[in-house]
Amino acid sequence: MLITREELQALTGYTRQKEIRDWLAENGIPFRTRPDGWPSLTWRVYEEALLGGRTSRPNFSHLRKAG
Repeated sequence: MLITREELQALTGYTRQKEIRDWLAENGIPFRTRPDGWPSLTWRVYEEALLGGRTSRPNFSHLRKAG
């Protein structure tokens, strides 16, 4: 799912396209620039960049088989 313009503004604290693009680049978050100048990225790309490429998975190693 794509991050909306309003969500990008809320995430970055900026309202201008260039400021948002600069913030994303400075924070290592990959994006593409649309023809209208706005950055485009998905929530998955944003979250993976924040996690440093790690994905979140449940850890069941502490559970024992019942019975």
